Amino acid sequence: MQLMRAPSTQVHLVTVLEEMPVQETLDGIAELEAADLPVGRVLLNLVRPELVTAPTRDALDAGSLDETAVAAALRSVSLSSDAAGPLLAQARAHVERQVLQEQQREVIGDCGRPVVELPLLGDGVDQGALFELARVLRDTIGTPTQETAR
Repeated sequence: MQLMRAPSTQVHLVTVLEEMPVQETLDGIAELEAADLPVGRVLLNLVRPELVTAPTRDALDAGSLDETAVAAALRSVSLSSDAAGPLLAQARAHVERQVLQEQQREVIGDCGRPVVELPLLGDGVDQGALFELARVLRDTIGTPTQETAR
């Protein structure tokens, strides 16, 4: 317990931007603080990038981007218009996921702890992906010597 309560020790928590994991992280922070254990950062893992632009998102919300418009756009670049329906469904699902992610980002942002976001790695985890995650952590947190000096 001496090591756990040492000034140089911090408990960092990792979560994903979904309702239950975020709530469990908030509960964990409260329990750690109640036990007088030093809480460090919250790492948000698997953060999805925004793939739908704001104007497209607005058009989806307004209903002005429909299957007919998408089919016409696909035909204008010599692509099959058969993909219009599935493309719209995927865009709507992605926007819904982004809204959930944004809501949970706000919730966890009020936890009083520094938050670090780690991106979703679409191609799986290999050595290059680990280096990318390490770069994100280094750029966000700093090197161990920098961290110790803070």
